[in-house]
Amino acid sequence: MPLIGVAAFALAFATTFRASAHPASVLLPKKSLAEKIDENTDVVLARPTRLEDPQFRITATLKSGNSIERGLVVDATLSKDPEAPEAIDDLLTSLLLTRKSHSDGWVVQSPAGLHLTPFFRKVVGLPKGYSDSDELYRERLRFFLPLVAHPDTRIANSAVAAIGRAPYATVRLLEGDLDQGKLRAFISDPKQAGWRSLQYTLLGIGGNEADAAFLRESIDALWQNNDSTDLAAILVAYIELAGPQAADHIVEAYVKDRDRTFAEIKQALTALAMQGDERDPLPREQVIEAFGWLVENRVPLAYLVVPDYARWEHWEIMPELAELARTRGFQLPYIRNRVRSYLEACPLPSARLHLEGLSSL
Repeated sequence: MPLIGVAAFALAFATTFRASAHPASVLLPKKSLAEKIDENTDVVLARPTRLEDPQFRITATLKSGNSIERGLVVDATLSKDPEAPEAIDDLLTSLLLTRKSHSDGWVVQSPAGLHLTPFFRKVVGLPKGYSDSDELYRERLRFFLPLVAHPDTRIANSAVAAIGRAPYATVRLLEGDLDQGKLRAFISDPKQAGWRSLQYTLLGIGGNEADAAFLRESIDALWQNNDSTDLAAILVAYIELAGPQAADHIVEAYVKDRDRTFAEIKQALTALAMQGDERDPLPREQVIEAFGWLVENRVPLAYLVVPDYARWEHWEIMPELAELARTRGFQLPYIRNRVRSYLEACPLPSARLHLEGLSSL
């Protein structure tokens, strides 16, 4: 059985994924090969014609904004990304070349072995993102879902980026299609360290009570050492499985604990905001209350939650935020800037008055 099935994924969610502000993974790889294929106008396979001052002969056109003939010899530079060849000696193979437009130069992005070439060809034919239609979006995710733990890091990075950048609300729809046992195995595998953030998220969606206990043990171990490694993903997963009680623990253990590091607090707030976006299993009002405590009691950190208030259109706290910007804005300008953006987003007439008050300072 594959890691992730897709039968139940054929659900209608015309507005669900657009409503979520946070991607499914809070830690994403650098731009993946699949994303580079998407963003470039021309994508070809080529082979070097010589090693000294190499040129490259195009052997196949995968994607083109203009007519590119097979056999054409071109110059190309080496990409600086880790997935690209490091030296000319590494170029004795078929290669993936891209360019932004007809007037730009070609860039060698990656070797293209026997298993990568079919992958590249399929990626070219996939829908590019979330805006075309729900059915096209599902088609893209169907392709990447089984590849999140692929042994080739280039394929795994592409899959993790594609799923991880998808809205969290969308990925939650996969609850019945995740293999909990395999996810736990992947999380325990040192080779999977680079992709654990997404795998923790998936475990929260497809896990059970035993997984909730496992996540709580992981949180406690991190807390003891002020360790923030994959913390936001673990906290999101824990809330997903344990609900409001998990959020209460996170608020006490991280938001209100003055011995926590900035990285820990920021990741805890990110996890609470992600679940606040979804409303279930965590009521947004509970997150708003926790954030209100932060605004009142930990002023230097208040700016972290202001964008969440604006996104949720929570205007009730406007007087407190405006007062904070007036009284502490010169000491903490990033708070004033965040509050200004919040006020500019608010449609209420009182927001204009507060903005005028800030402008007069």
